[in-house]
Amino acid sequence: MLRLGYCDPGYFAQNFRTAVASWNKNTNAWLRAVAYGRGGAAWRTARVYALSALWHGFHPGYYLTFCAGGLFTVAAKKVRAVARPMFLGSKTRKLFYDTLTFATTRVAMTYATVPFVLLHLGPSLAFYGKLYYSLHFIALGALLLPAKTSQSTATTPELPHLASKLNNAESNGKSNGKKMS
Repeated sequence: MLRLGYCDPGYFAQNFRTAVASWNKNTNAWLRAVAYGRGGAAWRTARVYALSALWHGFHPGYYLTFCAGGLFTVAAKKVRAVARPMFLGSKTRKLFYDTLTFATTRVAMTYATVPFVLLHLGPSLAFYGKLYYSLHFIALGALLLPAKTSQSTATTPELPHLASKLNNAESNGKSNGKKMS
């Protein structure tokens, strides 16, 4: 039944993860519980995409698609963390960012899923080769972007405690045991 005013969030997804998450919601929930939630945080995305590839079968195209999907997901997360804050200053810039990420996601999804349709290694590598593996290299380049550091993660647990001591000492007119003038 078509509901007016309803639009699947995956259709207008602005990143690879959202597009894939909207694809098959039941499978996505199962993958989150089985592969993403278990084990260490370091390889969560890789585990999900590897299990997805294994689930689909043993054609090389599946593995190429899901390897590209994992790479694009991690790269998009990194780009979003670095670039998105630059576009939040105005509605016009935010609209530009949303439009650009929507278009980029559509292109990346198409590029990544061609081997899924072709299934075989030779034609899949030929397709990527015709495009010079360009999106793979762009995604690998995105992984080299500097990590976004927040103030809470950049400090050690002792620093807030020391900062509160310093603030108390300054409010009492003392600094390093000496009276401030």
